[in-house]
Amino acid sequence: MKRKCQVCGTLNEISTGPCQGGCGHVFMSELVCLTCARTGRSRQVRITTQFGRRLLSMIVGDEAVYASEPQFEILKDTSAGLWLLRHSIDATHLTYYNGVPVREKSVSIVSGGRISIGRDRMFLIVTLEP
Repeated sequence: MKRKCQVCGTLNEISTGPCQGGCGHVFMSELVCLTCARTGRSRQVRITTQFGRRLLSMIVGDEAVYASEPQFEILKDTSAGLWLLRHSIDATHLTYYNGVPVREKSVSIVSGGRISIGRDRMFLIVTLEP
């Protein structure tokens, strides 16, 4: 299946990234879904969203006690065609992505990635959907 570029009309394979026609348009996933590995509950976001103890408790249940308010932010970077994860500098515990702490800089997230608090709390599986 292909999708037509809104700028130049080129038919592109369905994926994220720049248009194959060379016009500079960037395709990106419209939605990020975070699913808790333990509870099976999920949350979908379409815009830049801060996650803290209150919002995370709806997804992860009692493990949200380890989260700060806010803990991390999922950012939509339309200029690069990426979704990013940024740790809140005021959070008590570090946010991890795929087992690596997210410190000063934002990291790009992809489908299958894992967000956690510390190395072993509150595992969230990332799914990017077109």
